[in-house]
Amino acid sequence: MNTDISEMGAEPVETAAARDSNSSEPPRSSGSGLAFLALLVALAALGAAAWLWWQGQNSGSAAETLARSEVVRLDGTDSRLSSQLQELRDALDAIPESGDEARYEALQRSMSEDQSRVAALQQALEEQVTLTRSLQSAVDAMHSRMVASESALASLDARDLDARGDLDLAEVDYLLRLANERLQLFSDPRSADRALALAD
Repeated sequence: MNTDISEMGAEPVETAAARDSNSSEPPRSSGSGLAFLALLVALAALGAAAWLWWQGQNSGSAAETLARSEVVRLDGTDSRLSSQLQELRDALDAIPESGDEARYEALQRSMSEDQSRVAALQQALEEQVTLTRSLQSAVDAMHSRMVASESALASLDARDLDARGDLDLAEVDYLLRLANERLQLFSDPRSADRALALAD
C-alpha cells in the first residue's frame, strides 16, 4: 500500500516539473497580431488616399490634378504595403516549426522591419497632410480673388447701366427743349409734335 501512495505522490511532482520545463519556452505566436497591424496601416493609407481624393473633388482644376496624382501615389504605396504583407505572411509560413529560437528571432526581425515601414508610411502621410493644407490655402486664395473679380465686374456693369440711363435722360431733355423752342420761337407745332413723339 505504501508503494501505491509513493507512486501516486511521485506522479504530480513529475507533471509539475514537466510544466516548469515547458513554461521556460517562449510562447508561440502565429503572427496574426503583426498581420493585423500591417492591415491597419494599409487601411490608414487607403483612408488617407480616399480623403485626398475627396479633397481633390472639391478643389479647383489645378489642385484637383495634383491631388489625383497624390492619390495614385498613395494607392501605389498601399499596393506595395499589401504585397509586403503577403511576403511577410509567406515568410512566417516558411519558418520551420522545429526551431523555436530561430522562429522567434525571425519574428523579431520582421517586426522591426515592419516598425520601420510604419514609421516611413507615417512620415509620408504627414507630408501628404502638409501638401493638402497648402493646396487648400491656394484654392482659398484663388476663390477670394475670383470673388473680388466678380464684384469688380458687377460694379463696372452697374456703372455702365447708370451711364446709359443718364444719356437717355439727356436725350429726352434735349427733345423736350427742342419741341418747346419750335413751338414758342418758330410757331411750328408740327416739328414740336415730332420732337415730343421722339421723346416718348
